Amino acid sequence: MKRKILLFTLALGFLFSVYASAQTADEIIKKNMDAKGGLKKFKSIKTIKLTGRFSMPPMGIEEVPITIIAKRPNLIRMDIEVMGMVVVRAFDGETAWQTMPIQSGYLETDVMPESDAEEMEREADFDGHLIDYKKKGHKVELIGKEDIEGTEAYNLKVTLKDAYVVNYYLDTKTFLELKSSAKTSFQGDEMVGETFYDGYKEVAGILFAHSVEMKLDGQTSQKVIFENIELNVSVEDDYFKMPSKETAIGRLEHLRK
Repeated sequence: MKRKILLFTLALGFLFSVYASAQTADEIIKKNMDAKGGLKKFKSIKTIKLTGRFSMPPMGIEEVPITIIAKRPNLIRMDIEVMGMVVVRAFDGETAWQTMPIQSGYLETDVMPESDAEEMEREADFDGHLIDYKKKGHKVELIGKEDIEGTEAYNLKVTLKDAYVVNYYLDTKTFLELKSSAKTSFQGDEMVGETFYDGYKEVAGILFAHSVEMKLDGQTSQKVIFENIELNVSVEDDYFKMPSKETAIGRLEHLRK
């Protein structure tokens, strides 16, 4: 009988600890949103346009123009100008597609490979993974505190509904994102990708990171410095759809003139 009572007590303790952890994680997420300007204000954003400079050191690409436009609920398109060509990565709510160079001076527009498409679809969530995570079928766990380059941060483990895992590290003082990490595929190899957020500035009463640096195995793979962020710009859904090959070729010829 004593053993049964002990087991029951331990079970209650476990359930309480899970509940308390979930509550704590929810409080941290709320403070994160409050620190950036508040959920109501963020939800009022329907579209966002970010322009700046993109670098990809491993490929010898340094500070070329980049434009990212996103629209609720999950439309996104990224245009990068490289050597007179425009590389595009986009998701139109159903299909992830890209326009990529296949040889010197030539581009090809097509749907993304499956693994890239899955990543693109995850990135397309306008609100990110933390907001309304329960409604989306995600799970968030507070793992604890960790040191992120000299700054103490909460480690929130987010398991998406498709079982993909992303860890977010939030400053324990400001509650802003310092870093996120997740497994990613690069040139056929799976490795841990880290994204660092910095240079927070206010835009229409909301804080946005203006510097985003991505690392693979500790080495910088990509970096973006946003010079301008515009909210609620006018953009039609068709902007995010994959163009026909004829249209893509026409755009390329226009750039060459």
